[in-house]
Amino acid sequence: MNQPARAPLGVVGSIGPLYARVLGNPMVHVRLGAPFLVVLVVLDLLFFAWLGPAGVAGPAGAGQGQVMLALFLFLIVTVWVSTLYAVRWHRHSLLGESDFGFLDIAPRQRDWAYFGYSILVGLVLGVAAFVLSFVASMVLGLFNLRGDFMMQMSSRGEQAFFLSAGGLLMLAIIGLPCLYLFARWCLVFPGRAIGMPMTLTHSWLVTQGQGWRIAFLILAMVLPVQLLASLVPGLIPFAATGFVWTTQLIASVVVNLFLLITIALGQSALSHTYAHLGRMPRGHSS
Repeated sequence: MNQPARAPLGVVGSIGPLYARVLGNPMVHVRLGAPFLVVLVVLDLLFFAWLGPAGVAGPAGAGQGQVMLALFLFLIVTVWVSTLYAVRWHRHSLLGESDFGFLDIAPRQRDWAYFGYSILVGLVLGVAAFVLSFVASMVLGLFNLRGDFMMQMSSRGEQAFFLSAGGLLMLAIIGLPCLYLFARWCLVFPGRAIGMPMTLTHSWLVTQGQGWRIAFLILAMVLPVQLLASLVPGLIPFAATGFVWTTQLIASVVVNLFLLITIALGQSALSHTYAHLGRMPRGHSS
């Protein structure tokens, strides 16, 4: 499949407008994301009620199997709700759709396709990360061929520096290749969201020579909000026993708001990339 040459994807000049598009109109988030926020908050509260404040189910606690079942169900529902919201955001960005009904969250064929590709890409990247972790371990092992390198350091500061440098090196060895692979396959998500028969092969072809640009754009859109979100738990004060549910409700609303905003920012980066590199449809199916 031969694709015509395309101009390089603009990255730096796109970040500001994309942030403004996502964050500049709060009512868009209300129309697109309100039902999903409600579902995620209710899910959090149910999970909290099941396992309790101490992470055990009921007065007598829960077995490991019960906890694992709760975590599995929580993860599946969260991924599915995130999928529905991501599809809505792509259709808003690429097709201008925004008048979704509050209860219009029934899955369609495009949602199943998006969800299926999410699982497929996630599994492939998981295998890639597993293999790369061995490579990272071998690279880090080169620093320790002549005895315990850490024990030879004279101060805790030097040890902390080595641990930090090693962690960053491992993150780079594992994370950067996986991010690049995702960037090459990412067009399948906006394509499927608007009903186009985009495949992983097609996405790989049309993103040739653009992989690192796409990867940088995704990082620039998602990473700042993720860093800010990581500070949120520390900003919510520890509540007295009588206010545990109030604190949990506030924490759930704030955390899931950050989740939906992160999804919107990430999907906007993918929609922008699709609009630049992919083929915009003359018509679309739902």
